[in-house]
Amino acid sequence: MNSLLLTSKTLTILFLLCSSLAAQSIENYLKLWDADHGWHVFDVCFSPDGKKVLAIEGTTSENSVKLFNAETGHLIWSKSASAGFGRFSPDMSKIYISGASTLALNASDGNQIWINNNIAECFDLSSNGDRIVIGRELDRSNGKVVMINTADGTTIWEGTTKGPVNSIQFSKDGGKVISGGGDLSDREAILWNSLNGSKFWTYKSGPIIYTVSYSPDGNSIIIGTDWQVVTMLNASSGDVLWTKTLTERFLDSGFTPDSKKVFLSSNNGYVRLFDAANGVLLWDKQISGSGWHKAIRCSPDGTRLATGSEDKHLNIFDVSGGTVMFRGAHTNSVVPVNFSYDGTRVVTGTQFGGKVSVWQKGGAVNVEENDLSIINDYQLYQNYPNPFNPITVIKYTIPESLDGETKNVVLAIYNLLGQKIAPLVNSRQSGGNYEIVFDGSKLESGVYFYRLDVDSYSQTKKLILIK
Repeated sequence: MNSLLLTSKTLTILFLLCSSLAAQSIENYLKLWDADHGWHVFDVCFSPDGKKVLAIEGTTSENSVKLFNAETGHLIWSKSASAGFGRFSPDMSKIYISGASTLALNASDGNQIWINNNIAECFDLSSNGDRIVIGRELDRSNGKVVMINTADGTTIWEGTTKGPVNSIQFSKDGGKVISGGGDLSDREAILWNSLNGSKFWTYKSGPIIYTVSYSPDGNSIIIGTDWQVVTMLNASSGDVLWTKTLTERFLDSGFTPDSKKVFLSSNNGYVRLFDAANGVLLWDKQISGSGWHKAIRCSPDGTRLATGSEDKHLNIFDVSGGTVMFRGAHTNSVVPVNFSYDGTRVVTGTQFGGKVSVWQKGGAVNVEENDLSIINDYQLYQNYPNPFNPITVIKYTIPESLDGETKNVVLAIYNLLGQKIAPLVNSRQSGGNYEIVFDGSKLESGVYFYRLDVDSYSQTKKLILIK
């Protein structure tokens, strides 16, 4: 479909909104829009195709779950629910939210499809979207992990823990789940078999665990605690690979896409990056006066980290050296952050008089006022997400011709032998921006290629399917 073409007047307005801030930044992120959202925004995310934004207020107030147009900020629908977490299904037909209960909503209108009445303090969705896992507190000495079938909302299994569950995550292949927490009783991380709820191992942490993260390659698990201790575990055995004692309470963590680096955010303004293999501190950055950084996320290409901070800013860090690339001012403390699946935008949510904001990486386009921008070159873009399971989006651009002539466009998926296995487009198209949603559910996991052929132009890119 043809994308919206912006005039220079619109782009100039967007540029001026951030011009004074951008002048002080190494990179420029334009704030595309703000939207009001009640009191505290607890979670935000983009849909896989980047066209919508889900925001969760985290209270029982009216219209606490909202779906926005990601380009304009216009409200698509809103629902009242007590939730703290939300994600899109891979095919974007459903939205899953969790908190006082776990629900599946129809993405087109927000109507409820099913409900599971288990309360959730933490939440994750498997990469193929077939299961949700939640952790909850029963009391300060007891908790449980619950696995939910996303097809109908039924509980697959429940497992008991000693103390509340504060953090939980699937392995990339969905076969395992790591949980962490504790309070008055034993503080522990547990590796679960996601299919039947049996326990592979339990690690006694000492301090309360606030964050756990599974490496994308499935080999390692990072644990951050409230007593300044961060520990890397061997995912297969639960053995300690390395541990560090620092000066902060760790609030969130994650791995770069290649699993080689691990990052953590904290309650005292620090963001730190470690070598995942040996625990060597690669860099640390403390933004003076920034306060806590509750959420930290890595861009899909592994080059940038994004955090929100107590001092009312979105912060973008360079992974390679820890340079602060951008500081975007908000009206209140920024809690959740998330990159779009192509990494070009960031969505944020704030506390107190909550707002949802979307920031676009890049600057203004120099065109004459009221003239439409002319697309004058072929372009095949990297699919997103990548790796994917089983849905991914492929975008391409066809240049506009002065006479409006259409061009014969061929887009297809090929295997490693060069055999065409999935034709996507074979038709005449006019100039413009196009996108195709590819469903790889019938293919085996592996490396594939997609190629765009138009007249004498041909370009090929790699995509990776992981099930």
